[in-house]
Amino acid sequence: MSKWKTVLMLGLMSVVSFTWALKGPFELEVLPVFSAKALSGDQVTYQVLSEGGVVAFFRSSCGYCLLEFPVWDEIRKEFPDVVMILVTHREDASSIQRFLDHHGNPFNHVIDDSDNMLWRTFGASQTPETFVFSKDSRVVGHFGYIGKNPRPIVAALKRLG
Repeated sequence: MSKWKTVLMLGLMSVVSFTWALKGPFELEVLPVFSAKALSGDQVTYQVLSEGGVVAFFRSSCGYCLLEFPVWDEIRKEFPDVVMILVTHREDASSIQRFLDHHGNPFNHVIDDSDNMLWRTFGASQTPETFVFSKDSRVVGHFGYIGKNPRPIVAALKRLG
């Protein structure tokens, strides 16, 4: 490679790196197309969220996830028809099944994301992390740890119509 091509390539890489540093990692704006196997054995696709809904990333060994988990029962009671998907992160299926058997399961679908496919597709960066999608597949809420306060997620769900 010629000296000028090398300089040009390094310059372009610097601009891309600088732009990413200013903007940060990508922020999900619309529901990504996905298909994943639930613990039930069913295939779950993005289409189950055609009327809007929730995708929550979770790990039962995450202290913040454990503190937040009871909020989902409250949300389920207020929004019984909203589709809610729990995506497990870095956890084997038997561990999450034991956790749900003990604590209850307010989610419609529980997906074992042991290959991190959904984690990468959604651009998740932490547990807990929750995405709320509208009927037109737009992100209307994106939350990290919300504690014992369901209000942020409830407010986003009320925008679903």
